[in-house]
Amino acid sequence: MNLGTRRELNTGVALKLISVIGLILFAIFSAQAEGEKKLSHTEIAQNFAQALNNQEVDAIANFVDFHEFGKLVASKLSTSDSIRHAIIEQYQTTNFARAYTSSTFILPEGEVGSFGYKNIVSTTEFGDMPMVRIDYETGGHEFMLLFINEKNLIEDFFFASKGNRVSAAVAGATQLILPAQNGFISRLLGTSDNSKEVLTKFQKMLALRQQGRFNEVYEILQSLPDEIQSKRELIDFKILISQSVSDEAYTEALGQLDKYFGENESTSFMLVDLHVTNENYEAAIRSVEKAMQFWGNDSALVHLKANIAFMMGDSKKAIELSKEAVSIEPSYEEPYWTLVTLQEHEKDFEGINKTLALMQQQFDETFTPSRVSEFFVLPAYEASSAYKAALERNSFLP
Repeated sequence: MNLGTRRELNTGVALKLISVIGLILFAIFSAQAEGEKKLSHTEIAQNFAQALNNQEVDAIANFVDFHEFGKLVASKLSTSDSIRHAIIEQYQTTNFARAYTSSTFILPEGEVGSFGYKNIVSTTEFGDMPMVRIDYETGGHEFMLLFINEKNLIEDFFFASKGNRVSAAVAGATQLILPAQNGFISRLLGTSDNSKEVLTKFQKMLALRQQGRFNEVYEILQSLPDEIQSKRELIDFKILISQSVSDEAYTEALGQLDKYFGENESTSFMLVDLHVTNENYEAAIRSVEKAMQFWGNDSALVHLKANIAFMMGDSKKAIELSKEAVSIEPSYEEPYWTLVTLQEHEKDFEGINKTLALMQQQFDETFTPSRVSEFFVLPAYEASSAYKAALERNSFLP
């Protein structure tokens, strides 16, 4: 495995896998629609991760049960049976399968990521679920649970950066652009005195959204009454739209999620971004720990805690957490880089030798002391007697 290029301590948090285009694409499709070997879930998840790494649309789509996915979406909608049926029919077309796969799982041009099955996660809400993690070259991560049915196909997903099942998120986006007479918006508005005015805003907002005028959509969302803005469907919709508006809008939308649903462990990973942006590192640590209650003691989450500890000025704790991340998943490269950078900061040169020896053993046998400057910027270490001794013996360890 190639060690790559020089890196600095990464404090990036989550990158959002499902784009605003992806969920809106689901919703537009919905609105316009008016005897084999039994594999284990682990095997299916491993094979799916490999297909994701290959980035071939049709190969990825073959793992998904779009008919069942459409049924799940339709079951969550307040609408007529004819519209539900049309949605289910639309979702199992080849065009939808390819559009869904392209918008959800094909990385944007210039983005590099590695998909890997990690383990079976025991969740309170869903039971035991296979988990796939995406590690981005920029340092961010995404986690997904796979809902696998008896046909050995994936019928739904749960993404950490969305805090919801995809079928529920798609249904929410779809519901908002179905005809107003379906009753959903009326129930959302209740019997408030300004319900007619708000309904008019919804109609205008949804027309603007289909035109891609997201800034104007966001302004209307901001003007809705608080009792409506506090609904999870609206907050999810606002987060979705805000990603096409500005970082400030996205942060504001996450703030609403934190205000009304911040104690939910399934949304905790989404809120790490918010707390780091606001430099509320104690809250960020709590969010990561809550995410670990949902996703397990994952190496990437422990590594994220290490980065936040460093931002809080606690280098020793950051080193301890980085070592823990390495021990949990020795094949995960990122914590090694963080650990070396922290050891340089603390002038722990013998510790650097030990970490570099581990990297040599795990990733690249040709990585020797003479090649340190190819990958790292470690001026204090390279000036130390520990490094000079490693050069003389051509080995990081005696």
